[in-house]
Amino acid sequence: MSDIVLDQLDGFLNRWLGKFVLTGKIKSVEVYELICKVESASEKQNSICRIFASGINAYQQQSWRDAIDYFNGALEMDHTDGPSLFYRTLAEKYQADPPAADWDGTVNLNKN
Repeated sequence: MSDIVLDQLDGFLNRWLGKFVLTGKIKSVEVYELICKVESASEKQNSICRIFASGINAYQQQSWRDAIDYFNGALEMDHTDGPSLFYRTLAEKYQADPPAADWDGTVNLNKN
């Protein structure tokens, strides 16, 4: 969901998934995942969100090894966590072949 939708919701556990240029678009949007109501969130869900947030932060800072480690940590808690799998793959790609100097962390789905 976008930040515009998120601003209209209260009381939900969510996690920021990053900035994306969606297929066929030019302008980036911030995307969030709605997890559940805060009061029904499990400790595991809260932990995965915290670890993932650390991974995203490392990813944005181009600290690829740290990002991979954080995403692996989230995947140890839930091996089916799609966002962690997605970003771990990107971090591994960028570790081997770093992005351009002007890269701002935006995921361009027109290129991937």
